[in-house]
Amino acid sequence: MPISEKLPTWAVVPAVLAVFSVIFYQILIAPDNLNGTKNVLSMAKTIPLPVDGPESIEWDPQGGGPYAAVVDGRILKWRGDGLGWVEFAYTSPRRGNCSRHEVVPTCGRPLGLSFEKKTGDLYICDGYLGVMKVGPEGGLAELVVDQAEGRKVMFANQMDIDEEEDVFYFNDSSDKYHFRDVFYVIVNGERPGRVIRYNKKTKEAKVVMDNLRCNNGLALNKDRSFLVSCESATGLVHRYWIKGPKAGTRDIFAKVPGYPDNIRLTPTGDFWIGIHCKKNLLGRLVVNNQWLGKLVEKTVKLELLIGLVNGFKPHGVAVKISGETGEIVEILEDKEGKTMQYVSEAYERDDGKIWFGSVFTPAVWVLDRNYMKERDKTPELAKDVQSLQCSQTLGGRRQESTRSLFSSLRSCLPASDQTKKLSIPQTVSRSLKYIPELQEQVKKLIQKKEELLVRVSGQRAIEHYVEPQPKAVARYVSTISATKLGDNEVMVQISSSKNHNFSISNVLSGLEEDGFVLVDVSSSRYHGKWLFYSLHLQMGNKDNHKLKCEELGQRILYLYEECENSFR
Repeated sequence: MPISEKLPTWAVVPAVLAVFSVIFYQILIAPDNLNGTKNVLSMAKTIPLPVDGPESIEWDPQGGGPYAAVVDGRILKWRGDGLGWVEFAYTSPRRGNCSRHEVVPTCGRPLGLSFEKKTGDLYICDGYLGVMKVGPEGGLAELVVDQAEGRKVMFANQMDIDEEEDVFYFNDSSDKYHFRDVFYVIVNGERPGRVIRYNKKTKEAKVVMDNLRCNNGLALNKDRSFLVSCESATGLVHRYWIKGPKAGTRDIFAKVPGYPDNIRLTPTGDFWIGIHCKKNLLGRLVVNNQWLGKLVEKTVKLELLIGLVNGFKPHGVAVKISGETGEIVEILEDKEGKTMQYVSEAYERDDGKIWFGSVFTPAVWVLDRNYMKERDKTPELAKDVQSLQCSQTLGGRRQESTRSLFSSLRSCLPASDQTKKLSIPQTVSRSLKYIPELQEQVKKLIQKKEELLVRVSGQRAIEHYVEPQPKAVARYVSTISATKLGDNEVMVQISSSKNHNFSISNVLSGLEEDGFVLVDVSSSRYHGKWLFYSLHLQMGNKDNHKLKCEELGQRILYLYEECENSFR
């Protein structure tokens, strides 16, 4: 009976709409799939913190650290595995219950961090209080600037210092909202963001870029000729020229996927950008339509908005762009968010390690870049072993696979190496070096095999030599042998005179008609007079499984004679 006869229309239509709504909802919030990414961030080492939100990380001029800006208004310093995190500084004198959301504005929220090398002072962008500074000894930070051209600095975000000019640049992401309402700044369509230049000698704060839509990260390039500032709402990276013929002008330097956060200069002059999350269809609709963004701002609670933006599937992303062209160089991901989520910053050090911060999670992460480079240079076999080795924490099954592959590699080594205690990388390296030796040994074995086949087949062919008959051409009867290799495989050896009218293709056609499948064929010549063929066959039809090797030989001989008669 049709559904329409079972249920009234008023009951069917809502059910269909409900199913459609669920499907459409999943399409709306599903995060984008990015092409050409490396899903390696789950391999990073996790260093837990006692509180949430290490939004920015930094090292002092002596290399101490990292220092992390956390949600309760403090800057913590990492003292190694033994001592862990210790308190270094704080931006507000209020210290009680500062991890609670409602009191964060009075406790301060440090975001961007930047050390001045010549003084050792740490400059701090606080999302409520403005730009602060604390000396090398730490403690309570003092206010440096909270006004620019008559407007209050509401949302100081990230900064960078030009020590040669004795100035620093920082982002003021909004003159309406503070840090805790950052997502409303992203979706409401307004452009209150500014980039401010502060002269430490004259105490002058000057706006050099404005009309920005939640500009989040900021960094100077390697020669300090320009700065870049990321718009979280649009994914655009704006460039402001400080020096040169374009000084005082701005342009679009890059566009990155997702919602960019902080940006950091790399040792080679490129930039790493932390991506809070990838975009989805819903996010693009809201960001690109101001009326919809305004509606969301007024009706959707912040916690729900955060979930909708990332599709309720937190994950980790960092993007590297060229410091010269702005082109995307590399994208790193933790697609499932197993280790890393809500990446706010990616900071690459001279030692090849990349440190990652997060605006929400109570941890920083470290990824060894040197390991990644070596892995990329390693041939495929070594990649498999190293990949399995690094994923041991993901389960016992992968550990067993690693051990099995390791044992297989060791068994391929020379006997002298199999008794040595070699690590997995050493075993891989030795195996790769041993491959040419194995290839040479295989060539020699194949050559010996062919020589033996030539001798045996040649002797048999000569034994079957038939004296010439009157008024007839001398005939050489082929030697045929068949050897069973398995339940449905057989190797056939055929010898024939070079001067004899013989077509191997006709024989193969006949075998294929009988249901055999040719796996491989090879031929060789002996003293320029004899031709030898090796046929590797599979019995395609089940009926052929019962065929004995002797019967197969007779069948091939019949095909041979049939071919011979056709040439007479």
